Amino acid sequence: MKLLSDCIACQVNVRLKDIQKLTSSEEERINLISKILEMLYNEINSGNYLMPIIATKLFRFIKDYFNNPDPYKDEKLKANIEGIKIYERLKNYVADLKELEKFHFCIKISILGNSIDFGVASYKPPTIEELLNELEKIHVVNINQFPIVKGKLILYLLDNCGEAALDKLLAEYLSELGNKVIAVVKSGSFQNDVTIDEINELKLDESFDKVIETGTDAASILIDEISEELKKLIRECNLIIAKGMAHYEYLTELNLNKPIIYMLKAKCKPVAQNLNVQQGSYVIKIS
Repeated sequence: MKLLSDCIACQVNVRLKDIQKLTSSEEERINLISKILEMLYNEINSGNYLMPIIATKLFRFIKDYFNNPDPYKDEKLKANIEGIKIYERLKNYVADLKELEKFHFCIKISILGNSIDFGVASYKPPTIEELLNELEKIHVVNINQFPIVKGKLILYLLDNCGEAALDKLLAEYLSELGNKVIAVVKSGSFQNDVTIDEINELKLDESFDKVIETGTDAASILIDEISEELKKLIRECNLIIAKGMAHYEYLTELNLNKPIIYMLKAKCKPVAQNLNVQQGSYVIKIS
């Protein structure tokens, strides 16, 4: 997915939020946002039209400037604590559901978790109670297209903290069907995305057969940056589940020769337009 003009404005506003969070000096804020604008111009002028790559470079600049390897650490911890509470609250409920009902419920709670996102300028993440209330009325576009797979090797690309706790239910269900499900987390921080440092908070190893890191702090699995282990698993896997907008924006521009199930909330206008859905829709897209 190529960027639109809205994407440029979004990146400026999101990075401004980072800067405002990290310094109260207006002089410093103006200086930094000027540098962000310059970096954006240079990236676009050089022909880079993939927003996950641009966003990665801009967030790295923020981290390096403030010497802060994880600017969203506190928000991530809070989201993980609340996410695990929801997981524990729903786990027994899910166990009593019939098979297809259980499958669809796990899909819904997983994709609903994609609401927990601090990286979209015009979007305000819901509270935990708002999230649970939405579960009762959620409509997922193309939910019936999600295949019931058995005996496969599945790479599950996780996205946000908090959200990852809700992915555990779907991972557990897929494992019950005889699949081997491997969680993929980032090696370093990108906004509020889950990293190797949060796997114990989320107890991911209890729900996934294996957890591996990408080898990078990038917004998505940038092919030029990821580890050899991940490249090998991409070649060997039968299916990729990709959570969130960044993976959709990046991976739709590649040809991995693998079926990919994208699961996301279309939180911004460009992504919604690309998917041909209403902004705010929960969407499954298979390619």
